Amino acid sequence: MYIKEMRVFGFKRFSKLQVEFSPGINIVVGDNDAGKSTLLEAITAVLDGQYRGTSLARNLSEDLFNAENVATYIKNIRSGTQCEPPEILIEAVFGGNDQEKLLALYEGDANSKGAKESGISLRITLDTDSFANEYQEFVDSRECFGIPIEYYSCSWTTFARKSIRPVGIKFNASLIGGGHAFAWANAKAVVSRIARNVLEPSDQIVISQAHRQMRSNFSTNEKVQQINDKISEKVESLTRKTVTLGFEADTVSSWENGIVTKLENIPFSNVGDGTKSIITAELALSKSKDGQKDVILLEEPENHLSHTRLSMFLDDVKNRCKDIQLIVTTHSSFVANKLDLKNLILLNGNESASFADLQKDTSRFFMKAPGYSTLRVLLCKASILVEGDADELVVQRAYLDSYGRLPIQDGIDVISVRGVTFLRFLEIARKIEKDTVVITDNDGSVEALRSKYRDYPFINSPEATNAHQVISYDEGYLTEGKAKKVNYNTLESEIYESAGAEKLAKILGRSTNNRDETLDYMEKHKTEVALKIFDATEKITYPNYIVKAIEWAARKVGAKKVGVGK
Repeated sequence: MYIKEMRVFGFKRFSKLQVEFSPGINIVVGDNDAGKSTLLEAITAVLDGQYRGTSLARNLSEDLFNAENVATYIKNIRSGTQCEPPEILIEAVFGGNDQEKLLALYEGDANSKGAKESGISLRITLDTDSFANEYQEFVDSRECFGIPIEYYSCSWTTFARKSIRPVGIKFNASLIGGGHAFAWANAKAVVSRIARNVLEPSDQIVISQAHRQMRSNFSTNEKVQQINDKISEKVESLTRKTVTLGFEADTVSSWENGIVTKLENIPFSNVGDGTKSIITAELALSKSKDGQKDVILLEEPENHLSHTRLSMFLDDVKNRCKDIQLIVTTHSSFVANKLDLKNLILLNGNESASFADLQKDTSRFFMKAPGYSTLRVLLCKASILVEGDADELVVQRAYLDSYGRLPIQDGIDVISVRGVTFLRFLEIARKIEKDTVVITDNDGSVEALRSKYRDYPFINSPEATNAHQVISYDEGYLTEGKAKKVNYNTLESEIYESAGAEKLAKILGRSTNNRDETLDYMEKHKTEVALKIFDATEKITYPNYIVKAIEWAARKVGAKKVGVGK
């Protein structure tokens, strides 16, 4: 059994969200405040009854409700307009083998779609049975400064219309990492996880008995008895009964609160955050009892881990998650690439997009070469793809000269991509119709370039204006020279032609009268030359295909040139 779909209504930033998940690995990405953490909170709330490590039912607050819904409610109450009080509905829809008994246990049509499904609903609503009169007085007063949260309650029901407590739900969500208060990576939780996933019942009995014996030995210790005698002599009890020090009576699980986990003799609470995440993840991924399969919620695993440890950790997660559902949130392209971009889910407001149908060759390429900045294409307003560091510096400066600011300040990300992967990045951008322009050299073969990018419009074509992905290149050929091993139809040659020898001489601090020698130098010192252009006080004229690409991206985000508009 696994979470097939989450439906979230009126919870924090989500007015209405529906997200589908696969049984295996799911990678949730999105910009800051896109709701990645909120989605994990929703899962733990409906399945475990927890919110940030505490009981949800005992810690209700207005902050849980969608801010727009709350604002509308307050406005209506103050004006005397009748309206329903805000509520929260969170549904976890289960999937799996039709023969699984747990699926049948939760199956019914008591859900937001009215469809026969298996799942659990959490409602946070006004308790009209208990507070109908009090709430009416509140409404009549029109003195509304927020939701009367005191009159609210939580209820969990199966889709079969059976009331259920979170403790009775046979499906747990284990939240790991992120460094938040609601992550369970604390000493007591680790002990509990060991008890649940690692130890057999017989092992737990042995530890419980040993713990009880240890506590019993405390009272019979000769020196402790002497101290208790001293206390009894000096402390007069009104009941005339003996006052001593001892332990409360044991319960079956008392040992879980009475002992601590140690890592190489260091208490778990004193272990580094990175190691905590790894250990807790390993415990969560370990074998569950009675065939019960939990969903593992892993928040931003890139935090607190070195690159090497992160890579090893992700490989381990992939190997051990074949039969367990994993939902990961991340800002890291490396994490997303390693765990397969086909598992990607992009959150954007109340919308989500799946990349399940991404070409296998593309996802496999990035898994094998995870260092590419794939997520940058998805998380910006528009992107400009260039071939290397030199191109990136030149484009950045060209944009700065025209718009008075760097492109990223307008939401445009200039991403250095080796030419062989342009098509792979374009496929990712096309999945969500992200505005993207490729700036590329023609390398002396326009025909080959046109053939390579035949599925995308070129910058000069009429359809480029309304397209979301376009290609920009110089349609002509530059005059060939005598310099050895120099391609005369690349960025360096284009800059020499557009900027002119005189301006380049000032910027580079060397004679540029000899075209062949200059191009040879620029070819051998690409990044150094580009950096000098970027830092120069002199402005140059840039190749037309670069200018057109910049203007196209700027139009897409509504950017204005220096001195034009506001």
